[in-house]
Amino acid sequence: GDQLGYNHPFKPGFMWRAALHPIRNSAVRGILWYQGESNAESPSRVDQHASLFPLLVQDTRNTFGQAHLPFLFVQLPAMGRPHWPEFREQQRGFSQQIPHVGMAVTIDVGHPTDVHPRRKRPVGIRLARLAMHVSYGQSQAPTGPIIKRASMQSGGIELEFENIQSKLSTSDQEPPRGFEIIACDGAVHMAEAQLLEGAVLLIGAPTQDPCEVRYAWKPVPDCNLTDSHGLPASPFRIRIER
Repeated sequence: GDQLGYNHPFKPGFMWRAALHPIRNSAVRGILWYQGESNAESPSRVDQHASLFPLLVQDTRNTFGQAHLPFLFVQLPAMGRPHWPEFREQQRGFSQQIPHVGMAVTIDVGHPTDVHPRRKRPVGIRLARLAMHVSYGQSQAPTGPIIKRASMQSGGIELEFENIQSKLSTSDQEPPRGFEIIACDGAVHMAEAQLLEGAVLLIGAPTQDPCEVRYAWKPVPDCNLTDSHGLPASPFRIRIER
């Protein structure tokens, strides 16, 4: 039999019927979404989420009759669960692929063992920044640095970023850390990094055949890249252009 019962949050459609359907005729300026932990429990769940999240955004917009309703979500923070790096990368992709969405980066306010970390104030402030930018048109950068391009240069591998407030910085005034270079044979190498004006330079690449760069690619990463206002850079994985 069905052990969950009729009205249980895990039942398909129940949360929509209980939370969204009753207010579908209300005036709504945007949606704030902080969820995904259960969707990141396994590789198959992460793959499933690649289809579910865009459907959630579209269905929510259909429910409120607003094709461009802002949908602002929180990228999962640091926590000791093995599939969260892939899930965070998927979320970063959504923020760049789905129109009228925004992503609050929270890699710096998580907890290794607590799925509900207590540092909620920075999360709220970052969602508010997104709302002021996406819903109300303020010109301030809505989030921290987002990777744009990785390319081979004479001095190393240059990483270009967008959404930079003034300039790149680090949270502890130490050299940037948390970067890895992935060789084409799959070998993973830690990378030494230097700050440039709007970029990061990975120097002394330990492999002659680099294919990819990763940043903060651990469930609980040791990373420190920010903008000059302290907004953290999103974790990422990106192929190197040649």
